[in-house]
Amino acid sequence: MKKHRQRQIRDHEQENALFGRRAIQAFIGIIILTCVLIANLYHLQVQDYGEYKERSNRNSIKLLPVAPNRGRIYDRNGVILADNIPVCSLEIIPDKVQNLPQVLIQLQKLLGISDQDIAAFNKAKLQTQAFKPVTLIAQMNNKQVAVFSVNEFEYPGVNIDAYLERYYPYGASLTHLLGYVGKINDRDIAALKRVVNTRIIKRPVLSVSWALSIIMKICCTVKPVMKQLK
Repeated sequence: MKKHRQRQIRDHEQENALFGRRAIQAFIGIIILTCVLIANLYHLQVQDYGEYKERSNRNSIKLLPVAPNRGRIYDRNGVILADNIPVCSLEIIPDKVQNLPQVLIQLQKLLGISDQDIAAFNKAKLQTQAFKPVTLIAQMNNKQVAVFSVNEFEYPGVNIDAYLERYYPYGASLTHLLGYVGKINDRDIAALKRVVNTRIIKRPVLSVSWALSIIMKICCTVKPVMKQLK
C-alpha cells in the first residue's frame, strides 16, 4: 500500500510577519545607505570644496599657440645664412603661484636675477591677465636652466619655455636681404638713400617672391661678405 505524505498547513500569518520584518530591514538598510551617500556628497561638495576646486584647476587643459619653426637659409655654396638656435626662458603664471613676492625673492637668490628683471616682470604682470604666463628671464644660460630644473618641483606655476630664435651668423651684412619682406616705410627709404646715394626712390611693395627673386639675381654668397668683414 502506498503511504500518503502529510501536507503541512502553511501559516500565512507567520509568513506575512516574516515578509514584513524583511521589508522593514531592507527599508532601514536603504535609509542608512542613502544617509551615507548624502553625507559623502556633503563632505565632497561643501567641506572639501576648496581642495577639489584647486585640483580641478590644476588639471584644466590649456591651449597654447605654437608657431612653426622657420626654415634654414643657405647660399649657393651651402653656407648657412639664417639659422635657428634654441633659447630657454623662465615664465611664471601668477594665478598658479601662492605668495608671488616670496617666490620672486627665492628665484632671485637661486638664479641670480637682477632687480631690473624683477621690475620688468612686475610691470609686465600688470599688463597681462593672471592666467597667462609672464616672462621673468628672457634668455637663460645653461647654469640657470640646470639649477632651476633640479628645484622646479618647489615652484608650481613656474616653468621653462624652450623655443627656437632666429639667428643670422653674419649679422647686419645680410639681414637686409633675408629678414625683410614687408612694406618699406619712410625710415627705410631714408636708410636706402644713405646706402646707395640715390636721389629719388619710389615706395615699392615687397613680397616674399620679390625678395627671393632679388636674392637669386644677385647670387648671394658669403665670400664677398667675409672679405668685407675682414
